[in-house]
Amino acid sequence: MPHLNRFSKRPYFVFILIVLAGFSMLNAQDHSHQGEHNDIHDHKSPHNEIAAGMGIAYSSEYQSFDPALHVHASRGITPFLGLGAGYEMILAEHLHQSVSAVVSLYPLPLLDISFGAGTVLPSHEESWSFTAHTEASVTWPIGEALHAGPVIDFGWSPHGYHIITGLHVGFDL
Repeated sequence: MPHLNRFSKRPYFVFILIVLAGFSMLNAQDHSHQGEHNDIHDHKSPHNEIAAGMGIAYSSEYQSFDPALHVHASRGITPFLGLGAGYEMILAEHLHQSVSAVVSLYPLPLLDISFGAGTVLPSHEESWSFTAHTEASVTWPIGEALHAGPVIDFGWSPHGYHIITGLHVGFDL
């Protein structure tokens, strides 16, 4: 794996900051029109979504802060429960990647909670191993099918743990 030094990570940090600022502005503009559309998590029908979380990860293994990306897709089984799959990538000193099966819960209209169990993808630095994740985000509707808000993610494997904070952006299907 190529070594990522601090200078090569700078564009990822700038991109994440621009996306966070852009969605904050969109969300602020949309609040004036919020009464015109339905609540995304209306608890009356199953909730299907494709979502991405991007942010900054702290890794106990490398003791550093690095850019991170998480994507998942879930299919609503009930209005409060969805099942799907997820992928995570942390651009640390050595690339960390994992895939997992995901259980998504929607206990409150603006709250998304996901739990995942899967595997760390092997690389020169990490071998196959079990991983577990949990993610919580508070999301607000932006238009009819888009929602966004802050997210926090905790992941664990035998290699160590990581905490990611950033922005969750989801598209309702």
